Amino acid sequence: MNAKPAIALQRREEAVAKFTHKIEALEALLSEGKLDGFPGGSSISAFARWADKELGVSPISRSVIYASSDEYLLLRNRMDHLLERVAQLRAKGTKREIAESSLRQRLNDAEARATAYVNQYSTVMAELVDARKKIKQLEQKIARDTADRLKVFPLREIARSDASEV
Repeated sequence: MNAKPAIALQRREEAVAKFTHKIEALEALLSEGKLDGFPGGSSISAFARWADKELGVSPISRSVIYASSDEYLLLRNRMDHLLERVAQLRAKGTKREIAESSLRQRLNDAEARATAYVNQYSTVMAELVDARKKIKQLEQKIARDTADRLKVFPLREIARSDASEV
């Protein structure tokens, strides 16, 4: 009399179906590269707690995961493999984020240097324009002074006459 009650068989089938559906949902997320719907950790307990209404995923008991029947062991092996892939992808994501952050910082630094160079260039160009204006004004003043000098007649000494006597 080792027959299991019908309710126990039904619960087992439901548990296997939920477990299988969860694994398939995780496989789909991994194939799409969208791990946003999966919890932060890549542990068995995170997998067991994972629930997502859009995907139709609901939490399962950890005792289901640790059951020792062949059917559960196959599902558990698939789950372990998928959780390893999740961990690897998230590790790559953090490396990618660190590299991206570093590149963004370098870009910001380069933009700041470029802005500083442009500002320096603008300042020097403004000074150069002012200096050229000043040079032109001085050249014009020299030209005027030279022209005025040509208009001036040299003074000659007039012979003194005894005009002082008159």
